[in-house]
Amino acid sequence: AQPSAQVAITGTVIKTANLRAGPGTTFAIVGSAQAGQSVTILSKNATGDWYQIGEGKWIAAFLVKLISLPAGLIEA
Repeated sequence: AQPSAQVAITGTVIKTANLRAGPGTTFAIVGSAQAGQSVTILSKNATGDWYQIGEGKWIAAFLVKLISLPAGLIEA
């Protein structure tokens, strides 16, 4: 049997932000997200302070308000 699909984590961008090519401000700016924009979080970096929201697109975690957070992803 195939494992069930991972529940998507969604969030809302708190303020207009640059999207980066990787998890940090040293990476190139590859786009922007507008305040109020809805994003789907695909993954996060090891320290949890950057979210990957698309292929090669990362946003600082403090700029996103999470809307749905599956119980399995809450870290103690």
